[in-house]
Amino acid sequence: MASLVVLLIICGFAAYYFFKGTFVKSFAMFMTALFAAFAAFAYFEPLADVLIKRKSLVGWAQSLCFGGIFVGAFVLLQVGVWFSTRRPSNLGQMPERIGRPVFGVLSGFVVAGVLLVALAAAPLSNNLPYRRFDAKALNPDRPAKPLLNADGFTTSIFALVSRGSLSGQQSFAVFHPNFLDQLFLNRLAEKKASAIIRGTALLLPKKTGVWQAPAGIKDSQTQQALAPSSGHNLAVVRIGISKSGLKDASLFTASQLRLVCSRNPEKPLSGAGRSIYPLGYIKTAETVKTIKPTDQIKLQAQDFTGTVKYIDFIFEVPAGYTPALVELKQNNVAKVSAFVSAGNAPPSIPFIPQADCTTAAVGLEPVPSAKLYGLRLGAANKLFADSQFRVSSPAQLTKNQTDDSITKAELKKYLITRVRAEIKPPEAVEEDVAKKSVAALLKPLKGYQLLALKCNNPTTGESVTAQQLPVLLEANGKRHHAAGVIAAGNLGDETIWELDYTSVKTTDDTEGLVIAKDGTVAEPFPPAVWLTEKTQSISEFYVLYLIAKGKGKIITSVQPGGTQTHARLEKFDGFIVK
Repeated sequence: MASLVVLLIICGFAAYYFFKGTFVKSFAMFMTALFAAFAAFAYFEPLADVLIKRKSLVGWAQSLCFGGIFVGAFVLLQVGVWFSTRRPSNLGQMPERIGRPVFGVLSGFVVAGVLLVALAAAPLSNNLPYRRFDAKALNPDRPAKPLLNADGFTTSIFALVSRGSLSGQQSFAVFHPNFLDQLFLNRLAEKKASAIIRGTALLLPKKTGVWQAPAGIKDSQTQQALAPSSGHNLAVVRIGISKSGLKDASLFTASQLRLVCSRNPEKPLSGAGRSIYPLGYIKTAETVKTIKPTDQIKLQAQDFTGTVKYIDFIFEVPAGYTPALVELKQNNVAKVSAFVSAGNAPPSIPFIPQADCTTAAVGLEPVPSAKLYGLRLGAANKLFADSQFRVSSPAQLTKNQTDDSITKAELKKYLITRVRAEIKPPEAVEEDVAKKSVAALLKPLKGYQLLALKCNNPTTGESVTAQQLPVLLEANGKRHHAAGVIAAGNLGDETIWELDYTSVKTTDDTEGLVIAKDGTVAEPFPPAVWLTEKTQSISEFYVLYLIAKGKGKIITSVQPGGTQTHARLEKFDGFIVK
């Protein structure tokens, strides 16, 4: 369709000026169309911003303003041409026969290009006015083009002029390199991801916002070191999304976010630029979530701990180029700070969208090589509710502790604060007393949440040491060691339980929790699990953890003790600690 429209417009202009025009009028028409196009490119964005801020025709604002400025400038210039060319002119048979259709073709070429650009800026489907990119097999470096590439010709002429004789302090070729590609890539997203942002959503740090990516950072999926393409360097760009602009920026694709790089570090906004799309973003302290151009980034109000949500995106910057601008969708742009080396970079900000996380119990990938690995993670009260061990009260629990217990349960306000006990569960519980999970009787440290990790049942014959207990890994790299163990074993025909737990901070003469400065449990508790050495088999095995409460705490994986392997969560990127 686009090719047919281009041919019809070009043929129409050529035929009209060949039969009805003159060389002078056809040349004047070409110059009129060209300067009207220049006016449209130069002023459509400021005019469209006025409409967008007033929330009028938001999706169509840029398209209508671009077309409206062109038509208005074209009409005014044509009035001037009409008055100046009323007298007949003839430059001779050959110039007239050749010049009239040539400039008619060029005029039609410019007008057709303007029409295609205006339609590309409109909120139409990916197939209109033509399919420049295939979302299923997207390659931003290889766009499809209509016959004769009229829109590319018109856009390239203005980009050339903007960085040449008519250039100012801010070149169009820097703000919009590959302008047509940007317009079409903005439209590849689903209808929910708008191409226009009402207001300002993009915020960048004024200092240390761009730095060299740390060496050895890994792909979160393959766990292989992320390496740049030949002739490129990996750079981290910290990009902030304001909470006030979340309505239009809560969902965007990687193709709607671009880093514009310049060859001129002294005057980065002059000359010509180059658009680069993100390779991924920092998922955890040591890994990168790689993304394709069509992948979506989703933000919710729950992802914010303040007024701005910062995400550290990874870009492949070509050698010899310097990051200059970040652009989000069609109308948000911000200047980046000066580039700094990896040694001067700030700590990374891990990002896992809460839309990709769970708050319920979640399964983990198995690690068969580990002696003890987690199978399922969840809030202790809910996860341990599946256990066969039921109690009715702390009194019942303390009553059934055997003389083999190392430390019998110490209670505070009817909740256990410390215990290292062997328990023989009662055969029956009074019917009028509600059965409780033993985890419901454990008192967490103040300001902490109690989590449980259901593990595979380890083999018996030797005790499980503290160093063999799994470690929870947070997105920011924090490590959370165990604060207790609940296990059941079979001794002949009898089932016995081991309950090890503490929520008491350690002192010089007391066995308890070792809390690090960052609030994590720095050393595991208990020192050993003796049940695995005493019984013939283990039927249940749970490891307990105390995690400091607070927004943004997301568990991303579990590391079995004595291994370097990380067991990732199944179907989710993280487990939110409420």
